[in-house]
Amino acid sequence: EKLDGWRFMMHFGGGLSRPHLVGRRVSDVTGEFSEKGLLVQCLWPSHSRVRECDYTALDGEIMPPVGADFRDLASILNASPEISAKTIERLGTPVFRVFDAPIWDGQDWRSAPQNLRRMVTPDIVRWLEHEMICPVESMLHGKRARYDEIVARGGEGLILKRLGASYGESGAWVKMKRSHALDVVITDFTEAKFGRTGKYDGQIGAVVVGVWKVSAGVSRMIKVGQVSGMDDATRLHMSENQGEWLGAVIEIFARGWGRSRLRHPRFHRARPD
Repeated sequence: EKLDGWRFMMHFGGGLSRPHLVGRRVSDVTGEFSEKGLLVQCLWPSHSRVRECDYTALDGEIMPPVGADFRDLASILNASPEISAKTIERLGTPVFRVFDAPIWDGQDWRSAPQNLRRMVTPDIVRWLEHEMICPVESMLHGKRARYDEIVARGGEGLILKRLGASYGESGAWVKMKRSHALDVVITDFTEAKFGRTGKYDGQIGAVVVGVWKVSAGVSRMIKVGQVSGMDDATRLHMSENQGEWLGAVIEIFARGWGRSRLRHPRFHRARPD
């Protein structure tokens, strides 16, 4: 199942002073990968288990507490340890859902095929005996039925993985996720961040979009998010002809609505009609 959480790698054992939870993005401030271990000490494996194993790295997602959502999770992971502890006390404990074990007890499994890692990962997680560290169930058959069941209950969809692939192999995962098409109006643009390569420096970063809301006979534009994902030629044309695109209708795909914004909107096509 494709999870709607926050992906982290959990590192422990092998002489580390404490468990670490490391994200995939480099901080613009520090230039280093974000590390959130001190904010969720409730997810640390027990001292006894950590002492029994050599260096281990588990790949997974931190999920919000039961009854909470992604914004609640962000309030835990983007705060000080003291505030995070109080938020967890109020909302409940997050869950770390593990779907891969690239390194276990000092042994490097990254070159092993996905099918082998998926079979041993649940056993590794169960060995930790931590009720908030859980394996992600996988299956070999019935993908369409499983996808329909997940979407029917409001889930994200599936991630399909090639069984013979090594860990991190390019193109080995395919996301099969629900999405909704929506026509929206371009109301503004954001500037592109310089990023690592500076590829889009001087161009737009995203388009700000809205929809019309009619109330008591009066129409007004409601901002619903920022959209990117257009190809390079479209981005360049938008950058050089912003006046032409302002007020234009585009079709986007999104995973649904958050509290007041579209979730993960992506540009699909212009709708001059």
